[in-house]
Amino acid sequence: MSCLVISVQEKDRKGLAAILWSRLVAWGFRLGALAGLGLAFLLQRAGARPFAQTWLSVKLALVVVLFGLSESTPKALAAGKQGTARLVGLLFLLATFVTFNSGMFR
Repeated sequence: MSCLVISVQEKDRKGLAAILWSRLVAWGFRLGALAGLGLAFLLQRAGARPFAQTWLSVKLALVVVLFGLSESTPKALAAGKQGTARLVGLLFLLATFVTFNSGMFR
């Protein structure tokens, strides 16, 4: 969210928020997606059957959309548009909500 604050405060330079997003936020999402998939497959190998749960399907759909939007956000921030960055923040909060309240999706 600090990238949004920087992009609001930039009047003449709009590249700093895009650079910060592509170096910090995008790499965080990439590593988080890889770690999450790795953990899901480790649970699968241990016999826990994580893919049989409905909440994981909902979360994976959100993560795919989140990942795609996160990769396109630096171009939008460089153009001075903050809509995709705000949508990524909202989808991140929604994916977190789905994970911690997984009992709602049974």
